[in-house]
Amino acid sequence: MAASRLEKYGTIFLRTQGLLRTGAMKQAHKPLWFDVYERFPPNVEP
Repeated sequence: MAASRLEKYGTIFLRTQGLLRTGAMKQAHKPLWFDVYERFPPNVEP
């Protein structure tokens, strides 16, 4: 079930990025891994 949701709405990174962009998630509540993933994206999307 989660796999179909993942494919339908994008990766957790894109979903988190959208929440931050729209203001639904505050910068203070940004996950620790977000800056690392943004700075060093994987060669192949998981």
